[in-house]
Amino acid sequence: MAISYLVLGQIIPPANAATNLYTVPPYISTVVSTIAVCNQANTPTTFSLSIRPAGANVETKHYLNYNTAIAGNDTIALTLGITLATTDVITATSASGTVSFVAFGAETGTLPVIVAPVINTIAITDSSYSTISATAVALSGGYIKILGSGFTPSSVAYLGGVVATTTTYISPAEVRVQLPAKTAGTHSLMLFTDIGLGAIYANGVVYSPTPIWTFSSYTNPNFNNIVNVQLLATGDVPLVYSLQSGSSLPTGVTLSSTGLISGTATEITSTTTFTFTVVVSDLQLQTAPQLISLSMTVYTGIMWSWGAGGNGTLGLGNTTSYSSPKQIGSLTAWSKVSAGSAHGLAIKFDGTMWSWGSGGSGKLGLGNTTSYSSPVQIGSLTTWSSISASDSSIAVKTDGTMWSWGTNVWGTLGLSNTTSYSSPKQIGSLTTWSNVSAGQRHALAVKTDGTMWTWGSNSYGQLGLSNTTYYSSPKQIGSLTTWSKVSAGFSHTLVVKTDGTMWSWGQNSYGQLGLGNTTSYSSPKQIGSLTAWSKVSVGNYGSMAIKTDGTMWSWGYNIGQLGLGDTIRRSSPVQVGALTTWLNVSAGKYYSAAIKTDGTLWAWGRNYVGQLGLGNTANTSSPVQIGALTTWASISAGLGNFSYATSN
Repeated sequence: MAISYLVLGQIIPPANAATNLYTVPPYISTVVSTIAVCNQANTPTTFSLSIRPAGANVETKHYLNYNTAIAGNDTIALTLGITLATTDVITATSASGTVSFVAFGAETGTLPVIVAPVINTIAITDSSYSTISATAVALSGGYIKILGSGFTPSSVAYLGGVVATTTTYISPAEVRVQLPAKTAGTHSLMLFTDIGLGAIYANGVVYSPTPIWTFSSYTNPNFNNIVNVQLLATGDVPLVYSLQSGSSLPTGVTLSSTGLISGTATEITSTTTFTFTVVVSDLQLQTAPQLISLSMTVYTGIMWSWGAGGNGTLGLGNTTSYSSPKQIGSLTAWSKVSAGSAHGLAIKFDGTMWSWGSGGSGKLGLGNTTSYSSPVQIGSLTTWSSISASDSSIAVKTDGTMWSWGTNVWGTLGLSNTTSYSSPKQIGSLTTWSNVSAGQRHALAVKTDGTMWTWGSNSYGQLGLSNTTYYSSPKQIGSLTTWSKVSAGFSHTLVVKTDGTMWSWGQNSYGQLGLGNTTSYSSPKQIGSLTAWSKVSVGNYGSMAIKTDGTMWSWGYNIGQLGLGDTIRRSSPVQVGALTTWLNVSAGKYYSAAIKTDGTLWAWGRNYVGQLGLGNTANTSSPVQIGALTTWASISAGLGNFSYATSN
């Protein structure tokens, strides 16, 4: 009768004395070609193995004698090619760890047929031995069914050298085992019958911690409908995530198998709250799936305009001026909008970019100098990320490249020349641009590494390079890597660092630098010592800022655009009222507009063409609410007496 292997036994230290592994039954003649030695511990050890006739002196009469090192979790093969006599004894020791010995060969005999056990597969079960879908057991142990052949009533199972808590014989084809506690990992499974034969299950049994379900916080996406949220997290075992049947996410948003909800919500015709259920399953299927109910609100992105309508700047299909907000077309899903001096730029949630208004010098990016009174898509790309419009246009793509077009008299396009272009041109070859601000004659940009760069007109030192030299390509301002938010105006600049400090430079004839004087500076100067500045916006000769506490501040030239209830110029920041609910602010040409945390929109300053959106042309020196909507999302006040905003 042929067999595939014969389990001789295991050494489980301490075992400094020789251990009798196996005595060949007297009715069997066994030809052993190989003995496989398996170290089941993580650390290396040494072992000895001797085969000798019973009663013989191992030092003088032996068929072989090994004394060999073996690595942790390793198996080595000892080639023998001998026939064991009926009186031979196999003896072994090991220095540490659990070492198993398995003989491979063939056996023959005329007495009772010996059937070696064979393990075909195992099934993880519950305590009643009903099969479950798990692929691992808990560290405290568990239950399995061993399925195969050749099992006997006295069979005993071992896990990594440790005897099973119980081994219950069901039939020659099934044994049920209550597993002992073990550490995390894969442990060898061996089964011995009462006549000394055994089998090894090559795949072993996986022990793993039972999942600890930990849920991270979740908030709705921002007003751009861009979602990038890790919904759930656990550090114990792998999990897999899926949507429950019948649940759905907005178009453009997906849930990955690792629990990341990401994408940009598109095709939204009205502000909608999606309620959905995420099914979280233990990849090893030790526990029942968790059902997590979540909700996400996505927004319409309606775009509005008001103020001076010459050259079609309002995008309403005409050149009429309006003193109250008018919706631009019927399209929705507008994400970002920027008002220039005579044109507008916008990006949709799908990453397309659009322009309208004056086409002079090619500032619309449409390959011509034609003016358009309704939004026209610039090319067919869907990878535009951020925009800034002034006399020229500058944009950043999702790949971190920066592009410019339009007026270039002062080198404001950053293309190393003063040639105007009517379609987007890449500025250099870098892919690390983060955000950009186009002033009327100069520009600023911040890279992902926190460095700040500038180019264009420099009559008043507004480039911050400690000189008044014009540059037509980006030049780094100093060597700091802590710049965060930038705003470029007519001839001065405001910037916030990552530490919340605020800095300014450039023209200061009206105190617009906020430094308590009217001296112009050509390098960055800190405004006060506060570290709580959050957002800044520069107009023609005035400045606006919001702190982290929601208060709003202003300074500089003032014909009412500072919102302080008067027309007095200020050379240092002064708080606008006492409210702590300001969210965003935009400074235009002698007027300003801001959004509160309650979604209301407010404006103040010059209003001779209705640029305040209040339904009249009366100037006001204090914030006045525009209409009654409470869903305003973004605001951009232009240098040409018109404004754009998005609502949800």
